[in-house]
Amino acid sequence: MNRKLFTGALMTGLIAMSWATTAEARPKRVAQVPNGNARSCSSCHTSPGGGSRNAFGLDVEGTMTSPGFAGDAQWALVFAEDSDDDGFSNGEELGDPEGTWRPGDPNPPLLSNPADRNSVPPVDPEPEPEPEPEGQPDVQPEPEPQPEGQPEAQPEGEPEGQPEAQPEGQPEAQPEGQPEVQPEGNGGDESDEGCATAPGQVGGGSLALAFLALGLGLIRRRRA
Repeated sequence: MNRKLFTGALMTGLIAMSWATTAEARPKRVAQVPNGNARSCSSCHTSPGGGSRNAFGLDVEGTMTSPGFAGDAQWALVFAEDSDDDGFSNGEELGDPEGTWRPGDPNPPLLSNPADRNSVPPVDPEPEPEPEPEGQPDVQPEPEPQPEGQPEAQPEGEPEGQPEAQPEGQPEAQPEGQPEVQPEGNGGDESDEGCATAPGQVGGGSLALAFLALGLGLIRRRRA
């Protein structure tokens, strides 16, 4: 009789401990990964009621603070892993690609299941380039027509009607058909050199004319 009571009490205790452990694990572990409440225990286990762990649950178990039911999941050590080998990290599938989510923060948008390789985040297709029209050549801009009867515009900085500047040290070109202009102050040919009156002197011919005019004037006065 005592043996039966002991066996029954033992079974009841084990069932109670299992229920208590499950009740503790659900709110604790589910809240330690982003969007853990979306699938509850199925986030880390193969069935909603628990059981063996899936690929994501195994990675979570390997990063817990301590083994057993008392350990806590560390999302910062799990977000960069690709548990289901689908090419997307756990963070990309649970909406936290940078691993900045912490327990107590609002859940980001859930994208896919990190334990199922057939579940991947939606990828926006790249926009296709617009095809160029076939058979149309490139249109070249037409030059603006010059108004009739107007001279061609002069380049900026060059006034109209002015002759081109002569290079320094070269004589200015004479127009065709005109005699060359001699510089002022020079006589005709070289034979006149030395005959010019020096400055401040009066020539002999000029002095004789002056005396002649003076004599004519005296003669007229006497006759008068």
